[in-house]
Amino acid sequence: MNTTERKIVTIVQVRRGSSRLPDKVFRPLSGKFLFVRQVERVLASKLCGKVVVATTLNPADDLVWEVCQQEGLDCFRGHDQDLLDRHYQAAMKYGADTVIKIPGDCPLIDPVVIDTVISFYLENADHYDYVSNLHPATFPDGNDVEIMPMNVLEEAWKQSVRAFEREHTTPYIWERPEQFRIGNVIMEGGVDYSMTHRLTIDYEEDYQFIKAVWEELYPGNALFGVGEILDLLKRRPDIYMINRSLAGVNWYRNHLGELKTVAGEQTRFAAGDVKADTGALSAIALKVREHIIRMSAGGGCFIGASLSCVELMVYLYARFLRRGAAVAGEAQGKTDDPQRDLLFLSKGHDVPALYGTFVEMGMLDASRLAHHLSPTDNIYWHPNTNIPGVEFHSGSLGHLPAVAAGVALDCKLRGGDNRVVVITGDGELNEGSVWETLLVANAYKLGNMTLVVDRNQFQANIRTEDLIPLEPLEDKFRAWGCNVQRIDGHDFTRLQEAFAAVGGDKVNVIIADTVRGKGLPSIEARADRWFCAFSDHEITQLLEELHGNGLAAIQSETLVVR
Repeated sequence: MNTTERKIVTIVQVRRGSSRLPDKVFRPLSGKFLFVRQVERVLASKLCGKVVVATTLNPADDLVWEVCQQEGLDCFRGHDQDLLDRHYQAAMKYGADTVIKIPGDCPLIDPVVIDTVISFYLENADHYDYVSNLHPATFPDGNDVEIMPMNVLEEAWKQSVRAFEREHTTPYIWERPEQFRIGNVIMEGGVDYSMTHRLTIDYEEDYQFIKAVWEELYPGNALFGVGEILDLLKRRPDIYMINRSLAGVNWYRNHLGELKTVAGEQTRFAAGDVKADTGALSAIALKVREHIIRMSAGGGCFIGASLSCVELMVYLYARFLRRGAAVAGEAQGKTDDPQRDLLFLSKGHDVPALYGTFVEMGMLDASRLAHHLSPTDNIYWHPNTNIPGVEFHSGSLGHLPAVAAGVALDCKLRGGDNRVVVITGDGELNEGSVWETLLVANAYKLGNMTLVVDRNQFQANIRTEDLIPLEPLEDKFRAWGCNVQRIDGHDFTRLQEAFAAVGGDKVNVIIADTVRGKGLPSIEARADRWFCAFSDHEITQLLEELHGNGLAAIQSETLVVR
C-alpha cells in the first residue's frame, strides 16, 4: 500500500468551550494537557498523514494555539460553531485529498484502531465514499475514526443546511446511504462494546475514569490499546464502574427525531438529563404495539396486558438496563456479561410486549415474530430462554420475584453493581410467594432489586378489586419494608424519574398505573378483551385504529375464564 500517492490530513477538533465539562481538553494527564496526550496517540498512527489541531477564533482558544506552538503541533483556527466549515477549511489549507476526522474528546484512542480503519479505506477507496468505525459502532466509545475523500467533504460543506449537520461535520454524508457509498469497520471478533464501555470525555466521571486508566497503563506502555484497557477493566471492575452509568450516552439522543439511520438503541440518556426524548421513545412504543397487534393473529395472544406494559418495556430496554457486551456473532441481547443488568418478566403472558421491544432494540429479528406459536420456533405464549435476552422461563405466576431476589443477592455477594428488575402483574400479587420474597429480600437489604407492578386493574377477565381487593397497595408494600413509588406507567418522564430514584438498602417497588389494551380505544379497559385471536381483517382495522384512523369493528370471540 503506497500512501505517498495520497495527501492524507487528520483533523482533531479541539476547543475549550464545553457546557457539561468546561476546559475538559486542558485536564492534566501525566504532566501534559489531555488534548496533547490524544494528539500524541494519533501521531503514533502509521497512516494518519499530516495531523492538524483545528480550534476556533474565539479568544478563549488562544491558549489552544499557544500550547500547539509549544508542542510543535500544526494548528488551524476557524469557525466557532460551524465545525463542518472549520474542518473543510483546515483540509483546504493543508492540501488534503483524503480527510480523516477524529473528535478531540477521545484521549484513549488506539493508534492501531486508527490504522485499521485507514487501511480498510485505502484498500477499498474505489468502493466507498466514506468509511468509519461508527455506522454501526462496535468499538468502545472514544475510538472514533471517519475517512472521506476531499470531494465528498466538499459536497457536504456545500449542501449541509441543518444545524446538527454543521455541528457534527459528517451526518450529511452517512445519513444518505442512497447517495454515498458507506463503508464500516467492526471490532475484531464480532463483539460490540459501543454501548457498554465509554472511553470518551464529556462528564467529570469520564475524566476520573480516564485518569485511573492512564495511571494504571501509561507507565508500562505509553501507547496502550483497546485490548489492554479491556483487560484492565476485567481485573479492576472498580475502575469500570466509575463512568459505567454514562455508557451509551452520546449526541444522537438529542436528534433521534431527525436522524434516519440511527435507532433508539444506539444512544442513552444520562441520569442528569431533565427529560428523556419522549418523542423518540413514543415512536418506539408505537412500533412495539404494532408487533403486539400482529401477534394476536394466528392463534392469538394476551393482547390486553401486553399493550398495558409497552412504555415500561421500552423505557427499561432503551434507557435503563445496561445489557452488557454482545457475544460474538449473536444479537445484542445474547450476553453472558456478568456485569449486565437483568430483567425478569414474571407476568410471562406479556411476552408479545417483550419480544416486540427486543425487535426494536435490535435484539431479535422481526421476521421471527411471524413464527408466533409455530412449532418451528420458540416464540410462544411465555418467555423462553432460547430467545436471546430472556433471562428465565416464566408463566407460573408469582415465581420470578423469588428468582430475581436470589440473583440480586448473588450480585450483592459478588460485589457487583448489577440492577435486577422484575415485572409482575397486579393479579399476580394474590400469590403469597411474592410477599414472602419481599420479606426475605428486605432482610438481606437488596436495594439492587426493583419490583415493578403493571397495575392495569385486571386479573384475566375480572377486575382485581372485584376478585381480591389489593388497595391500599402502596401501604401494603411499605408495611413489608419496601421503598415505594406510584406513577403513570405510560409517561416516559415519570418512568425516568422513578428509575433514577431506585437504590438504597430497601427493595424498590414501582407501582405503574396502566390501562389494559392501551392504544386501542375499542378494547381499552375491557374485561372481555384480555386474550384475543383476531382475524386478518380485524388486524388491519386495529393497526388503523392504533394510528388514530377510526375504531375497529371487532367480531371475534374472546376467551372467558371463571
